[in-house]
Amino acid sequence: MNSSKLLEFLDGQKFIVKNTEMFQSNYQEFVYCYNFENKISLIFKEYQEYSQASILEDVMKVRNLLRENEINIWNSYYIILAPKLSDEKKIYSIERNSKGLRKYVITNERDLFRIPFIRLEQSGEFVLNFDSNNNEILSSDDQGVTEYLEWIMESQGDLVEIKKSIIKDRISKTFVRND
Repeated sequence: MNSSKLLEFLDGQKFIVKNTEMFQSNYQEFVYCYNFENKISLIFKEYQEYSQASILEDVMKVRNLLRENEINIWNSYYIILAPKLSDEKKIYSIERNSKGLRKYVITNERDLFRIPFIRLEQSGEFVLNFDSNNNEILSSDDQGVTEYLEWIMESQGDLVEIKKSIIKDRISKTFVRND
């Protein structure tokens, strides 16, 4: 997958290219996109060669630049557009590395499915769908856990910070029942 194809896809998902001046001076190879609806930032760069050290260096540059510009790094994803690799262990080693930002190596359109908020509907089009993805990813056989996860989503806990006191109170109500 290349930059222009990804930009076309992101445009259909209501991401706009934004804050390009932030990257103009020294980092022109990065593209910053933002979705106002879900408050998600995506930063991507197309790599001709896969080098874990240079990718991690780039991720840290981008992370620092986002922080300097007061952009929420916790809702920011770094997309690595890379050539197809025969050794998939390299892909997963970079994605699992916790330094910098959450990272996804994208070599083709199917790789986009690994990003938690992107879903392919039956119509064949990609859509942002938090509810259905969270229902698939965040599930439990424990009724208390299920109720707690539903409360987090209803409280928009995926988008806003919930105070510790409110969380503790909800945990107490959900899991510590005085029967």
